[in-house]
Amino acid sequence: MKSVEEVVAALRAALEDVSPGELAACRELVLGELLPPLIEASAGSSSPELHAAVALLQEVGEDLARAWARLESAGHHTESYAQAVLGPAVSSGPASDFPGDDDRGAPASQPPDQTTIPSRPAAAKKCPQDFTEQDSADWARRQRENLPQRGKKQKATGRYVDPSGDVHEIESGQDGDFDSINEHFRGHGPIGQSHLPNALARHIEVKVAYRMARDGVDHVEIVINLEVCDQKLYNCRRTVPWILYSGQVLIVHDPAGRHVFKGKRRR
Repeated sequence: MKSVEEVVAALRAALEDVSPGELAACRELVLGELLPPLIEASAGSSSPELHAAVALLQEVGEDLARAWARLESAGHHTESYAQAVLGPAVSSGPASDFPGDDDRGAPASQPPDQTTIPSRPAAAKKCPQDFTEQDSADWARRQRENLPQRGKKQKATGRYVDPSGDVHEIESGQDGDFDSINEHFRGHGPIGQSHLPNALARHIEVKVAYRMARDGVDHVEIVINLEVCDQKLYNCRRTVPWILYSGQVLIVHDPAGRHVFKGKRRR
């Protein structure tokens, strides 16, 4: 028989697979993009198949809205159960972390101060904006030698070089930028609005992109020990370009290769 801890962990993991923001985006896709042209076409049509498609899509939109509310409620009930059984010392779940992404790191208990990326180059160091493609590859190879091998369920780690030529270490998880990044998501696309934190705020690529946008830094390179996520509806590959402003470039070296993210937001 599974222990209480295992049951709680399984419940949290299941709830974390889909976030309310993702469900909201699916609903917007159905109601805002798929449904309108079908409604317009059905206005002058007697086709039962077309009218059936419209009715079903309308039901899907309603179902997704209910699923969003129920998912949030399920998360709170799960956490209440965990605290009732295991005590208040258990790490917070849906009330503060949900939706989460444990393989990117659990929240830090003592968030550090926000990190600022310098924008003025140092004379004696080669800056990333001056890298050739070969310089970029050589730098990434050297930095990767200093990164630990990432184990299952461990935090991702990375090293990035700023425009002054200095190298900084960074890890996934909740830190001093976490709340600010979520406020950014609520004020800008493509993350759907929700009062719940979004798991992407814990990802290294998102943290660095946010700092670049906040500090007005146009070029940063980073090497990480986990592949850039691209599976869920909201993922780093899709989201990072919309955090960066036009003209900003973030180059990410992950175990799969080199990825160039160019900003799409208007300044």
